[in-house]
Amino acid sequence: MRRPETVARSLATEQTVEGSGDCAVKLIVLVNGRAEARPLATFLNNFKELIMPLETSAGSNASVPICLPCVFSSIASVNYYNGAVRQAKMDLMSTAFGGGLTHGRRYCNQLQQNDAPASANVGVGFNWLTSSQPSLTSVDSQGSVAVTFDSNEAYWFKLDGDTYAARYGAKHTLAYGYDAAVQEYVYTLTAPDGRKWQFYDLATGSNPSGALIKSCLPGGQTITATYDGTTHQLSRLEQTDGTTTESFEYAYQQVGETPYMIASVTLVRDNVSLQRVIYAYYITDSAGKGTAGDLKSATQQDYVDGAWVTRDVTYYRYYTQGESSYGFAHGLKYVFGPQGYRDMIAAGVDLDTADDAHVAPYADNHYQYDGYQRAITAQSAGGSQAYSFSYLPTPHTPVASEYNQWSMKTDETRPDLSKLTVYTNSIGQPLLKKLTDASDTESWIEYFVYDANARQTEHWSPAAVASFTDTGGASSDEIVVTATGEGLIRLTTYYGANPSPAASESTAGGVEGYVEFQKVKNGSGGTEIKISETKYKKHTVGSTDICYVAEQTVYQEVASGGITTSFANKSWYSCQVQQRTTTLPAVTAGKNGSNSPATRKEYFDEYGNLT
Repeated sequence: MRRPETVARSLATEQTVEGSGDCAVKLIVLVNGRAEARPLATFLNNFKELIMPLETSAGSNASVPICLPCVFSSIASVNYYNGAVRQAKMDLMSTAFGGGLTHGRRYCNQLQQNDAPASANVGVGFNWLTSSQPSLTSVDSQGSVAVTFDSNEAYWFKLDGDTYAARYGAKHTLAYGYDAAVQEYVYTLTAPDGRKWQFYDLATGSNPSGALIKSCLPGGQTITATYDGTTHQLSRLEQTDGTTTESFEYAYQQVGETPYMIASVTLVRDNVSLQRVIYAYYITDSAGKGTAGDLKSATQQDYVDGAWVTRDVTYYRYYTQGESSYGFAHGLKYVFGPQGYRDMIAAGVDLDTADDAHVAPYADNHYQYDGYQRAITAQSAGGSQAYSFSYLPTPHTPVASEYNQWSMKTDETRPDLSKLTVYTNSIGQPLLKKLTDASDTESWIEYFVYDANARQTEHWSPAAVASFTDTGGASSDEIVVTATGEGLIRLTTYYGANPSPAASESTAGGVEGYVEFQKVKNGSGGTEIKISETKYKKHTVGSTDICYVAEQTVYQEVASGGITTSFANKSWYSCQVQQRTTTLPAVTAGKNGSNSPATRKEYFDEYGNLT
């Protein structure tokens, strides 16, 4: 097999620092005009370079352990670590064939270019990225690559010989090899639930470099991408069961100097249009409303009786250059959801002429920013609910692999004037939260501890924490907690390498990196008490291992044994379970039971729907 780095486009050469953990905060940056993923560690030495966190997930099967998003955000949908606004919109989706066709957008005010905050237009308005077009990109000259889905989801792989090793604790795998059907080398990303994505090679050729070829759902269904032979723009995503065919059809328009901006995406079933989303953009600069190329509105329509009928419209306004010290060009200022838009139209508001004061009462969200493009004010419900944020980076250089040192301190003032102080580490995980009431007389502190792989191992409740200091190290920032001597502390342990017994097709056992025990103790010096134990089994399809919960044991008392619920996945559609049998613990006669375990059988179709 040829080595992947010999054909990779070296778009940028940047120093990276190894990290780990199921979730990692990383960057979306602009390289040669294209939005790409970058690791956080590249930018830790200068806090003018702010970050966009990325979510990872273990997959959609209910029996697969899910990695919760490490992006720790406010109720106001602002990320505590870097002030990233979390505005996402699903514009179009199909529920057929397991719901594999989706087209959504996510706003990102933390794009980076030349080590500074920036804005970019990658096809659906400045700073909006779409999740329907994942791509694979080179991240350094050593052959490392990242698969980027949108501004909050990416998976990283380092080239080790002829194979790729997942970084930051991700459980996805990446393979590189020749595909006879495509007639070129391709990359294949596999998720823990068995879903696969195939991407074109990074070498220059007739196909779009690193673009999606197809994706395969756990049940075996395939979604295929088609591109324009001249422009290399995505023109069609298609899935079929052999009888019915559904597709997303993409149309483009030129806006200003950007030639290929998405004009519409249409859901088509067997050559019949069903739904679509139409995008409108600010064509010229409009003071106080938007700059040319900003997304102005997204209109969702249904095809009814031979005509398109508008269902919902979402309308946006942005800061323009020099408009305000609390904004930046292309910075999202107002979001008007479908109901707010309808109310404005019913009230006779002319959106082309009305100033912000007239439209503000109808807004779902309003944002203000500092000089680093971090959100410092987030208002909702027409301004009736206001949250404010301030940020203090560590005075030291954070060590990327030290997950118990804080990198950012964020103060949030809430509508009731209570204050939440949050310390986050170098990958955006919370280390400590302190909630103080409006009168500043009472406070509640929660504390979190992580292992060397950035997995949470301890969660101290407020009753267990008396006080803390955030300057525990001379050259770093460790949080030192003073314990009360009592109070609930939750503990989590994980299977290590070579667990015994190890999970297999027939044996319930451990899987490296997966949760083994949940425990509690009373105070820092208390005795650890087991609450639950989890064992897994593996279902192997080709080279893909699907790990699922096989036994869940719950301990009722310290001295007694636990009661176990077992799960047996007896038949499969490829990587999607077809039949699951759950065996519940026996209830004794002394507790009015039958002394026999009860069972429950569940049946699923190939799309994962319970039948």
